[in-house]
Amino acid sequence: MPKLDWMMLANYAEAPPGGGLVYIMGGAWDTITVQAPLEGAPPGAVAAIVGSLAIRLLFHSTEVDRDHKLEIVLQDLDGAEVAKIEGGIRVTKALGLPPGWEQGTNFVFPLTGLGLPKFGQYTFHLLVDGQHLGERPFRVLKGY
Repeated sequence: MPKLDWMMLANYAEAPPGGGLVYIMGGAWDTITVQAPLEGAPPGAVAAIVGSLAIRLLFHSTEVDRDHKLEIVLQDLDGAEVAKIEGGIRVTKALGLPPGWEQGTNFVFPLTGLGLPKFGQYTFHLLVDGQHLGERPFRVLKGY
């Protein structure tokens, strides 16, 4: 089973293919403070995310070169699903890794414009092949 190395909310993140690097600006935030009612927000939203979710997964050599199912589920404090990202991933074995070395792979998911229906706490849950690997909580505060 792949392992979660880290998961971070950032104002901006980019993971160019083949580089093994993640470029992060304004990383590691956990609070959105809304200073005024949102104009032009999605219907029913009190806030909207401006940023990305950056993730680094570690794959054992037996887990590369095959398909995996990835899910990211956003839930509110009551456990209600607010949003979901689903997709397939396939990590190609990198040449030259030492035996037993876990292969790191970076993913960035743009979230800008994702409406949040209420103030309070939210959590992103990461699942790979149906197994929960970790979570990243954040909160939305009313600042007016």
